[in-house]
Parts: sequence; structure tokens; C-alpha cells
Amino acid sequence: MALKPYPKCSGLVPEPSFIPLPGRTTMQHARAQRNPLKSIIELLSSMRFAISLLVVLMIASIVGTLIVQNRPPIEYMNAFGPFWSRAFSTLGLYSVYEAGWFVTLCTFLLLSTTLCVIRQFKPLLHGMRGFREHAQEASLRAFAHHAELSVGDHLKKDGIKSAISGYLGKSGFRIKLDERDDGTLIAAKKGTFGRIGYFFAHGAIVLMCIGGIIDSGLPFSLQTLLNDKKPLAFDARAAKFPETAILGTDTLRFRGNVRISEGQTRDFALLQVDDGLFAQQLPFSITLKKYRTTFYENGMPKSYASDIIITDKATGKRTERTVEVNKPVLYRGISLFQNSFDNWGSKLHPIWHQLSPGKLAPTPIEAAGGASLKPDDAPFSIEFLSLNPINVGQIDAPADSTSLFAQFTRGAATASATRKLTNRGPSFSYRLKAADTGKEIKYINYMLPVEVEGQRFQVTTGQDSAGKFFRLYIPLDEKGSVVTWFAIKNQFSDPARREKVLDIFTTRVDSGIRAKMKDFLRIVFVRFDQGGIQGIASALAQVPGQQRESINNLIDEVLKFAVWDAWAGAREEAGLAPLEPDNDKYGPFLLYSLQALSDRADFGTSFFLQMNSFEETQSTVLEATRLPGKPLVYLGALMLVLGIFAM
Repeated sequence: MALKPYPKCSGLVPEPSFIPLPGRTTMQHARAQRNPLKSIIELLSSMRFAISLLVVLMIASIVGTLIVQNRPPIEYMNAFGPFWSRAFSTLGLYSVYEAGWFVTLCTFLLLSTTLCVIRQFKPLLHGMRGFREHAQEASLRAFAHHAELSVGDHLKKDGIKSAISGYLGKSGFRIKLDERDDGTLIAAKKGTFGRIGYFFAHGAIVLMCIGGIIDSGLPFSLQTLLNDKKPLAFDARAAKFPETAILGTDTLRFRGNVRISEGQTRDFALLQVDDGLFAQQLPFSITLKKYRTTFYENGMPKSYASDIIITDKATGKRTERTVEVNKPVLYRGISLFQNSFDNWGSKLHPIWHQLSPGKLAPTPIEAAGGASLKPDDAPFSIEFLSLNPINVGQIDAPADSTSLFAQFTRGAATASATRKLTNRGPSFSYRLKAADTGKEIKYINYMLPVEVEGQRFQVTTGQDSAGKFFRLYIPLDEKGSVVTWFAIKNQFSDPARREKVLDIFTTRVDSGIRAKMKDFLRIVFVRFDQGGIQGIASALAQVPGQQRESINNLIDEVLKFAVWDAWAGAREEAGLAPLEPDNDKYGPFLLYSLQALSDRADFGTSFFLQMNSFEETQSTVLEATRLPGKPLVYLGALMLVLGIFAM
């Protein structure tokens, strides 16, 4: 077959659009000449990029679901330990949905999905409206699914059109007839609604990303930065908030706590941001009428409810509502959740006892939840936190009397412990903060004694910000009082009585080494005062094994005798008759007393607050939340479901 020549063109022949360079193929040069902006847009709008973002966001959402979000740092310290708790905090896993990297991923997903919709909008819209009736026969034959039918001459044209149109119509197709010179074109299509599902699904992702970005910490950070707002440091949280730490009612997004005692009114929420607090003004005030708690038979809380009065600042309208767990109250776009409860403002009447050597008399003091106390010339301050009238759970029991010194003589530092479920009764908590280092220790002191194997103890526990635990079990005497133990403590620390104990024990030693033995035992008592049994054990770990056992036995005898002598001195000082030595009867009490003397050295403070009485004031903690992006997320979820069904 002869080829037809190209038609001649008048005028100049156009130059080629590009000239290949030496050493480059035509394809390589075409890539080099591509617009960089267009390449970036193609990458951002590609399906592969969007799916990668979705996978990462899905994994992050799973982590945010498995790890409880926005809890106090001490809870994460207890759960994961010092190393991993700091690592997870650095990665932002404790507030995943507000972390900068999560917001960045949402922003890129929003941009990617938006560009994808923009690029595909015109072709999809054209496909929804058109019937492709201008497609050539060769193009139709190239489809994988096609069929060709031959029609006999005996069938009329109108009958054929009617039969085909009727069949396609019953099958759910939309039909378009096009009469042409060479025949009739019947174009049919269905599934247009499925393409609408594409827009619904992609639009849903856009809405959910916008909602997530709005409800993240980004708008709040920008708003505080532009308005020159700075949080109030935790150290001054009891002081009046300055204007720079007060946020107006126009804050776009926030989540904070409102603590109210019965009969009190609050019109602001406290927002914790990094190392400080903001006072977020509310467009209404909240008055707590009554806080109600119901309990199970074992004393565990069953349900919480707060009867409140909401007073609108603009209109003065008063509305009475009840906030319950999982039943929030929505007012003017702000949701009020029942977060927790405490006894903020309750009056406490503890007794101050001195743990360090000395004979300071017990001193009654008065405090209230939220109040601070700075003892004279003390290098620390005390902040009283809250009162808890009911405590049901497990508590560590001290080592039994038989294993305490057995483990000590083996060089072990920690005695064995058992756990027992018990009702510990009322307790109050306070925070001790060092003025020089800023180190904080939170203590919980219990009012009712705990009984372990027939011996009753006054219990207090503590934990610092690094996760180190403190505990002190003070054995009670036959009258259920701590007076005897503190009297033993005073006599045990008396230098004159220590010299008497040393004289008794060194009389059995050769006079040539008696002075050195006294000096050695004095060092033992100093180590015991500074670090308890652990302090002595760590020092003896360096002694050769052949000598260690004999020295351990000697120290064991000295400490036991010193406690007995201190008890005898305490009874003599109290005007009581002396007791005959009876190890079976008095041995456990004296060994527990010695254990408490050891624990006080590592208790983190030089005093003990014994809970004497209290006057409870019920308080509720409501979470005030404004999340304007939440409706967008819900709408996006609905659109996503509709889009999936449509497709």
C-alpha cells in the first residue's frame, strides 16, 4: 500500500519544543525541563503519598488510644518507669492529638486530599455528565468487556431501538439516543452515584483533618502568642492571676478544669500548659449546689454527680443542671464533664512530730486543702492538697520480725513485704518542695491504723518526681498511740544513752581495742541515723566476707539492745515501771520500732504529720471543653460512611 505524502504547509516550519543535549536521552531531558512546582503538586496529590500519611496517622491514633492521654506525669512515671516515661513524653505520646508532628501530618494529609480533589474534579464531573457518545469504534473495541451482535434484516430499526432501550432501562442504565446519518447511537451508563461517593469520601477526610487541626494545640498556641499571653508558673498558682495569664471568652479551643466547693461560684477554668497555668474566662459562672457520691459495699466509689447552677453573664439567665459521669452538660458551645472530685478547702488538723534527732514536742497545726505553709527557717514549703475520706485498696506491709535482721545480716537492703487488701480510712495528701533545689515529694498520710499480723501501724507513703517511693510504718503501742515510738526515737538518739550502750558492749572487749571499738560503733550509729539499715549494709559490703559475719552479729546486738534501752528510758521518763526482758512478748514491737527508725532516715523529710481530725468540704472538678472542630469530625465521619456505601 502506497503511503500518502504529508500535505504541504505554507509559512515557516515551527522549531522543535526542545533540543536533546549531548549525553542525555530525550526522556531525561524532558524530566530536567519539568516544572519543579508541578512535580511537588503531583507528589502531594498522589495516592501513594496520601496512603502513607493515612497509615502513619492510623498507627499514631492506635498509640493515642492505648496510652491514656493528658494524665499527670507521675502516673506515667509509675506505669513506664523513669527512662521510658521521659522518652514517651519527648515523642509527645501523652498528648498525641495535640503533638506538633501529628498536626503536621494532618496538615499534609489535608493538602494532599484537597489537591487530589481539585485535580480530579473536572474529569470526574465530565464523566458523570457525559455518555462518551463520541468514542470511536476502535476505542470501544479495545475495551476488555465488549460484545458485538449481528441483527437480522427482518428486524425493524424502531423495534431494535425499543428492545435495547427497554432492556437497558430495566437494568438500571441511563440512556441517551443520538440519531445520525449512518444510524442510531444508543449510549447508556450507570454508577454515577458511585462517583459522588468519591467526593464524599475525600471531602470527609478534608473535614476531619480541618477539625483535628482546629482542636489541636496549634490555634491555642497561635492565639496566646499573638495576644502576648504567658502562663503563670506553678510556683505561684495560689496567687492572683495577672492579665498576661488570663484568657478571654473568645478563645477558639481549650480544655481545662473547674474546681468548685459546695456553695462556691467559679467563672473560669484552669488550663495546664507545659510548666504553668492559664485562667480561661467562661461566658457563664458555675455554682455548685450539691456534690453527690454513691459507693459500693466495699467502699469504692460507684457514681459521681454535681448539681450546678449556670448563670449566663450576658443575659443573667440561671439554669439548673446535673453533671454526671458520661452525661456532660453543653452550654453555649462549652461542654462540662464530671472529671473527678476532691475535698479542696476542707479543714485539716494534723499534729507535727519531729523525726530527726531531738525532743521537739508534738505541735498541733491547722491547714486547708490548697493552702501553703512555710515553717520558720525551714528549707522547704508544704502545700496541702486534698482530703480523701475513704481509701480501699492494697498497701505494702513491713517485713516480719523474723526476716528483718536475717536479711540485714546477709547484707540485703530491702526486707520482704506482703500485700494486703484493707480499708485505710481517711487520708490527706501534701506536697513538700525544697526551696533550693525545687525537688518535690508528694506524701499521703492515713488516719486509721493498719493492722499486720497483730501489730498496728500508723502509715504514711510518699513519692518524688523521679519515681522514688518513700514509706514509714510507725508501730503503735497498746493504747494505739505513736507516743511510745517517738519517745523511743528521742531516747535512741540521745548521745548520753548511746554512750551507755557502748560502755556496756565494750566491757567484753579487750581493753587494748576498746577505744577503737567505741569509735567504730559510734560510726555505726551515725550511719544508721543517716541511711538506716541500708546505710550500714552498704558500708559493710566492703568488709571481707570472713569478718563481715562477726561484725554483723555485733551490730545486730548493739542495735537491738539500743532499742530496748531506749524503750526502758522512755518508760522511766513517763513514770512507768520497768519491764522484764521478754523477747516473745516485746520482741516484734521493738524490731518494728527499729525498722521505723531505719526508714525515717530515708523518708525524705524530718517530720511526720499525724492526721488527728478534719472538717470535710465536698468539692467537684468539672472539665470545661470547647472543641469547635468536633462537629466537623462527626460530619466527616458521616460523609465517609455515605461515600463508602455510594462507591
